[in-house]
Amino acid sequence: MALRQAFTSRVPGGNDLYPRWVAGCDWLKTGRDPYSPATTLRIQQGIYGRPATPDEDQVAFAYPIYTVLLTLPLCLATDFATAHAVAMAALLGCVLGTAVLAQRAASAGGRGGVAGAFVMGAMSGLVAAPCGAPVMGAVLTWVTTTKSAVLGFAYLLAFSLGMCALLVAVGLSSGVVARLPHAGVWVVWVKRAFAALMFGVAEYYLLKAGQLWI
Repeated sequence: MALRQAFTSRVPGGNDLYPRWVAGCDWLKTGRDPYSPATTLRIQQGIYGRPATPDEDQVAFAYPIYTVLLTLPLCLATDFATAHAVAMAALLGCVLGTAVLAQRAASAGGRGGVAGAFVMGAMSGLVAAPCGAPVMGAVLTWVTTTKSAVLGFAYLLAFSLGMCALLVAVGLSSGVVARLPHAGVWVVWVKRAFAALMFGVAEYYLLKAGQLWI
């Protein structure tokens, strides 16, 4: 948390939380419209240190309005670095809590029945919602700009199919999964390979953050 606070204090726009935080604070403290040009300018100043040029990402607040309500408690922080650190700590707590609930849901689903399937589905939605909500917001924003019911239906259908395709594929290929090789020594080496890959990615981003800090 201390490292994240140090890096984000120098590079405040390093993630998609910053536009939501600025928009929420503007709305709470001044009553300003989160979608207004003034709020967009504030976000650009925080990320670029100047107004964005036409060929750059405008980084405007483009999320559903209810996302502002989720970031309002973070506006009690005096700066974004503190708000970011608190948000990451809360996210870590949610991840750990979700892991515990997922384990219980798996045991409930293993017993079979409609109730078990419902609990597992609800847990899957809880895990997928934070990742899918920003994309869903962007899709809905784009749909509103097209002002076409046909295009809107096509975009949302494509989005829903993309979200469900993997789950459908896994459900239909359960027999193939059962015929996969049983766990053994090779699983340990697969875990080690992915662990090394994750450490490499973490080191890469840490070096990048250090370059920005310097």
